[in-house]
Amino acid sequence: MTGPTPSGVAGLDGRRFDAVVVGGGILGAGVARELARRGLSTLLVERRDFAWGTTARNTRLIHGGLRYLANYDFGLVREGLRERAWQLRRVPNLVTPLPLLLPFYREPLWHRLRLRAGLTLYDLLSPRGSLPRHRFLGRDRVAALEPGVSSDGLREAALYWDAQVELPERLVIDALRAAQEAGAEVRNHVSATGLRRGDGRVAAVELAGTLDGATALAMAPRIINATGPWADATLAGLGLERAPLLRLVQGIHLVYPRLAEHAVAFEHPEDRRLCFAVPWQGQTMIGTTERDVEGGADRAAVTADEVRYLVAGTERVFPAARGCRPLWASVGVRSLIRLEGIANSVTRRHLLVDHTPDGAAGLTTVAGGKLTAWRSIAAEVVDELLGHRDRRALADDVIGGPPLPPEPTAEAGRHAQRLWRIYGARAAEVSAVADADPWWSLPLLPDSDAIRAEVAHAVAMEWAATVGDVVLRRMALGFGPDLGRAAAEAVVAVGVARLGWDVARAQHELQAFDRENTERHLPQGA
Repeated sequence: MTGPTPSGVAGLDGRRFDAVVVGGGILGAGVARELARRGLSTLLVERRDFAWGTTARNTRLIHGGLRYLANYDFGLVREGLRERAWQLRRVPNLVTPLPLLLPFYREPLWHRLRLRAGLTLYDLLSPRGSLPRHRFLGRDRVAALEPGVSSDGLREAALYWDAQVELPERLVIDALRAAQEAGAEVRNHVSATGLRRGDGRVAAVELAGTLDGATALAMAPRIINATGPWADATLAGLGLERAPLLRLVQGIHLVYPRLAEHAVAFEHPEDRRLCFAVPWQGQTMIGTTERDVEGGADRAAVTADEVRYLVAGTERVFPAARGCRPLWASVGVRSLIRLEGIANSVTRRHLLVDHTPDGAAGLTTVAGGKLTAWRSIAAEVVDELLGHRDRRALADDVIGGPPLPPEPTAEAGRHAQRLWRIYGARAAEVSAVADADPWWSLPLLPDSDAIRAEVAHAVAMEWAATVGDVVLRRMALGFGPDLGRAAAEAVVAVGVARLGWDVARAQHELQAFDRENTERHLPQGA
């Protein structure tokens, strides 16, 4: 078992690559995977950690986008539904079917008929047999199926199907492992700080380690800016002056104790905006809002107005929510494409920008797009870069790695089920660490399904360089009421016991973890 290269810039100075991808979210990971699969020597760098940004701060749905039918964007919906079917088939440990209830209250008849037509069209656009078709339930059936949903004014509800990726952070790691196995270099905690150009073309990118300050210069004739909502800021940091490409829109999510057993899509009573209440990690996630962000993606923050808005919608649909407060709130930023010459026109479709007119031929920005369509967007980006379409790119391939074994049965135990769900085909790597030394097979926390070996695996095989990397984006332990603080302390104890950390490193890691959680979340009562 060979591990990936470490985080930071070690060994990169003076190296030549065919392409450098800047940005380690799902789209950057997908582009690096596709480049490497097509034989290009590829480097991916991410200034924080993989899936730190928008990829992990969304409603975690894999869907065609029912709401996009209102704009007659059938192509976007069809693409999403096709990619939904692929992910359900190829990464079933991470992407699972999700039945959603859509209750109808006192809406006028024309509105209910419009939604009926939309659901019928949604089914027709879906690949045949990928998920069940929608159906309608009367009041009594709704009450029996989901007693947590308010019956006040309820007329009926639609039951339709989409999919959920409970841990998109793990989807990114799978794509990056596949990229690495195809020959790519992958580094987190590395920032792209400048370009070297000659005759109007990019020749190299300047890099800096964000944890140690070390610098390097990587040579490449192609650089892909896949930093999502940070795309304009990345271009400015690389020395390009141009009009902004993106309008930044933030959305918050509230996490409650479990309010319902099923996912519920509901129209907010104030503006009929479609919101979602999704079962997640034993809790219910509610989202989302839409509010412009000024001054860059790092300025996004949970606001009292957004919390009030989501609380009002939640309490209308779930009476039990009236007696409890959200456990915590989080904020993410989406990038919407500005259409040149149209003042307020934006789109969620992706955009490819060739920066030759900016004096940087070879630099391309990819912006916009959806989590669901990461694979097809990545293929299109690489087609454009190489000047020809590879019809095999969207063939029915696997994401990468060894074949996925069958899901363990209950008799195999909760630990085996956790390893399959989180690590999929690579669960055997974690088991090998545990089997080699009984100390690593012990639970990380009392009454936890997670084991110490997962920490070693995250550091050795998955580029984890900080406690936040391990707890929040490798082991999925940062989502409970304490936001992973107990798990962070346990990971630090493992680091001191077996990974060579001293007391100063342990204290620094916990302080950094607390700062990151303050940035990412608004705890209850804050």
